[in-house]
Amino acid sequence: MKLWSLANIFWLIVFVAMEIFILLRKVDGAGTVQDSTSRFVSSVVLLVFFVIIAVVQFVIRLLLRKRG
Repeated sequence: MKLWSLANIFWLIVFVAMEIFILLRKVDGAGTVQDSTSRFVSSVVLLVFFVIIAVVQFVIRLLLRKRG
């Protein structure tokens, strides 16, 4: 379970770092200026990705508990 906790901490750090990056950037990779709407949309996309990872981890954890 120590590896499991380390993996969760890793994903949390990645999520927070990406969210800070999204909120602080002024121009995205395509060169368009970021306003509050585009930052919100980017944050929602990142949140959906995070939820997908959380669901996959939850399913794997349930499968490992049933097995062991």
